[in-house]
Amino acid sequence: MLSRAHHFLLAPGGPGRSFVRRSLAAEMIERSARADEPDDLLTGLLWQTVTLFLEGDRRAERHLAEVKDALAGPARPAVADAVGAIDVLLAIRAGELARAEARARDGLDRGGPEAAAVYLRQIAAIRWYQGRRVAVGGRDLAGLPRSDTWLVTVYDLIEAACRREDADTAARAYELLSPYANLPVIAGSAVACLGSAQHPLGVAALTVGRLDRAVRHFRAAVDGNLALAHWPALALSRFRLAQALTRRGSGGDLRLAGEVLATARREAGALGLPAPDYAGERPGRPEIAGCARVGERWRIGYGRRSVLLPDSVGLVHLAVLLAAPGRRVPAVELAAGLRALRAGGPSLDPERARLAVSKAIRRAITAVARLEPGIGAHLEESVVTGAQCGYLPA
Repeated sequence: MLSRAHHFLLAPGGPGRSFVRRSLAAEMIERSARADEPDDLLTGLLWQTVTLFLEGDRRAERHLAEVKDALAGPARPAVADAVGAIDVLLAIRAGELARAEARARDGLDRGGPEAAAVYLRQIAAIRWYQGRRVAVGGRDLAGLPRSDTWLVTVYDLIEAACRREDADTAARAYELLSPYANLPVIAGSAVACLGSAQHPLGVAALTVGRLDRAVRHFRAAVDGNLALAHWPALALSRFRLAQALTRRGSGGDLRLAGEVLATARREAGALGLPAPDYAGERPGRPEIAGCARVGERWRIGYGRRSVLLPDSVGLVHLAVLLAAPGRRVPAVELAAGLRALRAGGPSLDPERARLAVSKAIRRAITAVARLEPGIGAHLEESVVTGAQCGYLPA
């Protein structure tokens, strides 16, 4: 009875449910010890171990070793199958996907009552990191049953929403998943793990355009996956962090995105995993700002953002620089070109040109930043002024 109750409580349900799971496992261990019932004692130890895995507790593997030691006696197929399933989870976390798949197949061949369902969950997790994911899609989030696969299903729905750029679904999924941010995304009784729940929360935030929030979640996911020693999930969180930093494009984001992306590629390469392309988007690759005349105003665009500003001397200079990324233009040429456009006037000497052009460009960038801080930060970082001016994106 206690074992069936614990199985029912595998679905996520907040701190209260976690406390009940722990209490039931402790009660089973205590009762079986008093009654000298080794099978029930072993089952209690197993459920205690499963609970620790579900909560991302660092003691989980030590408890698993104790269960394995206790299995050294008479054959107990149900417990042995459960331990074998957890070994598959650990192989996935270690990035040993071929070994994980072989062990999953062994579990299926042993043919316990839940072998097929367990195998499908394990293979789905392995394919997830091999870049062969299949989106669920088309599901009513509010109506999803709180089963032992709920976290995995919500994760998958968020990824599907991201690919469709479905901000409404992503926003609803974010609210549902937020209470479980600090848990690992685990299916069943610790049979498959997709890493920290901070990761899908970051994907949801990215989908709705909350870039600061997305960066925070992906950084937390990196930390969480390091703690779990889940190396494929760690690489994937680094890829997404680079993507979020690139989209935000503030301050040193592009430089940091490149560093994070390089680390993610090394980690994925060492594991033999593909680098995700996120529908053609290349995380860490600097986007190029553009400037175009719109009537009497100028439109400056960067990534998915743009801003419209009234004509000014600085914007004319800026338009010249943005039209030739990577090239330096002497300040005196910018000044002379503008004067020629505006029908004459005495030419400036090189020092006066440098000061005038630099001040005009900086005033224009300040005006951009006032209306669109992300674009302003990118220009502040990428535009150099002085005797030689240029737009030099990292």
